[in-house]
Amino acid sequence: MEVFEDPNAGNNLMYVSESGSVAVAPAAKFRDAKGVQWRGAMKVSARKAGEKDFDKAKKFGVEVFEDMKTGNLLFVTETGSIAVVVP
Repeated sequence: MEVFEDPNAGNNLMYVSESGSVAVAPAAKFRDAKGVQWRGAMKVSARKAGEKDFDKAKKFGVEVFEDMKTGNLLFVTETGSIAVVVP
C-alpha cells in the first residue's frame, strides 16, 4: 500500500492498494511516529441478497493496521479492498 498527501485538496491523504483500490482520509495532524502497527485480523461473512442464513456465505479475511503517523485505522481485505477510519 502507498500513501500520498495531496496539498491541492487540503492535504487529504490517499491510500492506494496494490490491486488499485483507493481510500481517502481528511488531512490529519501528523505525529513523529512512522510506519504501521498491526492491530488484528478477522474473517467476515457476506451472504447474497435474499439468503436468510450464513451457511453458504462467502468468507473474507480482513486485517487491521494503524497508521502511526496519523492514527488512522486501515482495514485491508484479502482481495485488496481498503477502508480508512479516522479517529
